[in-house]
Amino acid sequence: MKKSRPYLPALDFDDTPTLQAARRAWAAQRYDEALALFDEAIRLQPANVRALVDAARAHGFRYDYAKAVDLTERLLRLAPRRAEAHLWAGETYRMIALAAEATACFERSCELAATPQALVELATLYERQHRLEEAAELAERASDLQPDNAAIHLLSARVARRRGDEGIAENTLRRVTDLKAVHQDVKAEAWADFAGLLDGRGDYGAAWSAMIESKQIMLVRDKAEREASDFVLGRFRRMVDTITSDYFERWRAAPPMGSPQRLALLTGFPRSGTTLLEQVVDGHGDLVSSEERDVFSREVFPALGRGMPLDTPVQEMLDAASPERVHAEREKYVRYMEGMLREPIGERVHLDKNPAMNLLIPAMLRVLPELRVLVALRDPRDVLVSCFFRYLPLNPVSVCFLTIERIAERYALDMRAWLKFRDMLRTPWAEIRYEDTVADLSGTARRALGLLGLPWDDAVLAYQQRAAKKQVLSPTYEAVTKPLYTSAIGRWRNYERQLAPVLEKLEPFVRALGYE
Repeated sequence: MKKSRPYLPALDFDDTPTLQAARRAWAAQRYDEALALFDEAIRLQPANVRALVDAARAHGFRYDYAKAVDLTERLLRLAPRRAEAHLWAGETYRMIALAAEATACFERSCELAATPQALVELATLYERQHRLEEAAELAERASDLQPDNAAIHLLSARVARRRGDEGIAENTLRRVTDLKAVHQDVKAEAWADFAGLLDGRGDYGAAWSAMIESKQIMLVRDKAEREASDFVLGRFRRMVDTITSDYFERWRAAPPMGSPQRLALLTGFPRSGTTLLEQVVDGHGDLVSSEERDVFSREVFPALGRGMPLDTPVQEMLDAASPERVHAEREKYVRYMEGMLREPIGERVHLDKNPAMNLLIPAMLRVLPELRVLVALRDPRDVLVSCFFRYLPLNPVSVCFLTIERIAERYALDMRAWLKFRDMLRTPWAEIRYEDTVADLSGTARRALGLLGLPWDDAVLAYQQRAAKKQVLSPTYEAVTKPLYTSAIGRWRNYERQLAPVLEKLEPFVRALGYE
């Protein structure tokens, strides 16, 4: 007797007027109105897949992860045997960095119908989770289904390199970079991966040339992002030039807004060791960390200046913020962080790990005066090389990392800011050197924990085992699972000739930070 196929219910995809209105409100950044409309669309049509997916992602984007998870689970209950439902659910979880849930959904989607998209999504997560054999097998299956998909080949090359198959990785990357009909982002990322491979084998001239190829692909279309970046950084440059200690003293003396909490910031210029340090201290039982979340920069800081002209000097904007607004933004910051953690912070220390936040330290102290500050330092020349060799999707932040001149300019701004701020701060702060962390992990961890007001905990030294099991959001997710190594110290000397145009600009910071 022929086995009958399981019944698959029809799914409702109506793009209702309410959903359309929700998307219009969202596009206009009227987020509260949009969320209410998304919820109304679901109330009117509880089985509308489009509404459930859109609403879940919107709530996730607004840091209400509990609501996003609830709506996604409703989708899966509605269509438990539909591969595409598990794919959409997995995408939602990936977008809000819930790796375990995303992995489970993509696995189920592949079980039901192994489409190239589901295979690639799962293989990408497996690679980030260091499950390389499984990632390689999935990438091969996806490639069999879509042999001309360059993004699949890029993933295969990355997995091959990590498995030690450098010849296969190189040949695959060369194929991708030679393709004509390929998305420019994929080609730029392939050139960057190829540059990393060449750097690893000591072919430094070729590695630099490959990275130039990657950057050139991005440079030809960076106009809008560059203009946005120049406007924002211009405001902060003027703040750094003119801010005085009076502002910090005044904010510190302001009446408290709510009960003090145990809050800390771990920042520093990108590629200075923030990820390694965060992975270490995150093992402490009385600390919870949030990794590279944009709550403050995207939500709190803009809200402090709402209603003021865009060119209002930053310190004056912070000064003019009413006590009610400061209190509201403080509550929002904690609420959103807890929403992403999906648990209360309680009495624990909350560590906001965010590189490139030096310029926002005054704003954070305006809202969170009890904030303690850890700043990661590293030889500026090594920082510049490491930043240059990193591929990042084009946006108003990454546009500063497309040439060594731009990186040096941004580094000078960020570190000039820190060197000025640190003499004005009345909050506890400490500088943690990457080189010290590598040379004396336990000693550096003790210093960091001391600044955070925490006693020693042996668990912090087991960071590699934790990093191998958790989803690390930083681009350096691969490095933090490896034993500590010193090969990255002094790496800049391999590229001294290429760095010549900017070494003079970096020299004041080399001296000021003690890296002569």
